[in-house]
Amino acid sequence: MFHRPPPPEGYASWLDYAVSTMDSRSVELQYLLADDEQKWTRYDMEVAVREELAELRKLASAPLQR
Repeated sequence: MFHRPPPPEGYASWLDYAVSTMDSRSVELQYLLADDEQKWTRYDMEVAVREELAELRKLASAPLQR
């Protein structure tokens, strides 16, 4: 049986760690250079990722629908 290493100190899971430490610099640059009026920031991306993670956790705890 595979034993997972514990997440780094200060993080509840590896997914929390990945979300907190993700590198979004290249994507931010892409948005800044785009012709689109909306200029998304790294903060905007972090909020979006955390909201998606919260939605996934909510779905994971919901009873299965058949």
